[in-house]
Amino acid sequence: MAKAINGSRPPSFVSIATLARELDMSESNVRSMVKRGTLPPPIQLSTGTVRWKWSDIQGLMGGEGSSSQVPKADPYMLGALNATKA
Repeated sequence: MAKAINGSRPPSFVSIATLARELDMSESNVRSMVKRGTLPPPIQLSTGTVRWKWSDIQGLMGGEGSSSQVPKADPYMLGALNATKA
């Protein structure tokens, strides 16, 4: 992940490269999961600059809720959620 600001604070918004690296998948997989609705769409910060809100991704992966909140009950994301609970 990108270098933390002020010690342990992660960046508020992450690029597709950082998101793919954190989720241990390719950028094309990230795009595919956004297209399927499994991951939230990026936010356009300025012309040509899109980022994902890291807190949204953490909420999805970090168990802030149940697996029923995973969009369309995607098997990949359900598996990832279960792995983070172990």
